[in-house]
Amino acid sequence: APPAPVLDPPFVRIANRKQLEEVAREFRNCLADHGGRLADGKMAAYVWGDTSEAVIALTCDAAGWRLAEAKARDNVDLEDSILRELVRRLELVGVRTGPSVQWLMHRLDDRATSNAHPLAAPGGFLESLSLGDLWS
Repeated sequence: APPAPVLDPPFVRIANRKQLEEVAREFRNCLADHGGRLADGKMAAYVWGDTSEAVIALTCDAAGWRLAEAKARDNVDLEDSILRELVRRLELVGVRTGPSVQWLMHRLDDRATSNAHPLAAPGGFLESLSLGDLWS
């Protein structure tokens, strides 16, 4: 995987196991469960402390780094305006949003083998981000 993006303040990269566990405890989320992916360089996590403290997770696949998750304390969803600002800042450093390459490959395979799911109408901004897909 290419190196994780360098994000300027107010982003702080979670750089070690101790920090990972502290942030997971502070935000009361499952971030610590992803220590292996963080260690192998396929995921990067940051605390974002601008208008609203949040933890974000980026994953890397064949298309590069992608925003996979963004949550406030207690896994509360971020407000739309905050998500839009986050996406704007991440796009400036080449981080993309949307589904993972693996998800797209599975959908194409389903279509090719007639196991196709009905094509959904395009969703709104939040749905277009495909947040929550941390494992692909």
